[in-house]
Amino acid sequence: MKMSLQETQPVTSRGFSLRSVLLLVLLVGVGAGATAYVLGNAVAAVMGTPSNGLFQQSTSTTSTSTTTHNCTLTST
Repeated sequence: MKMSLQETQPVTSRGFSLRSVLLLVLLVGVGAGATAYVLGNAVAAVMGTPSNGLFQQSTSTTSTSTTTHNCTLTST
């Protein structure tokens, strides 16, 4: 009894596997993040703003008072 060729060949899929799609999404995400980082630093360098953090703590004070204020928190 002979087996047909269709029965002996492994089943192959013509579509993309889930692993391939996830790898592609990961690579595109990393590339987009790196591009955004580089462009953000380039824009910051052109605009003259510091690029070492998103939230900068200001060193200037708006108060003219130079006395210290001791505040205590009390719970009731």
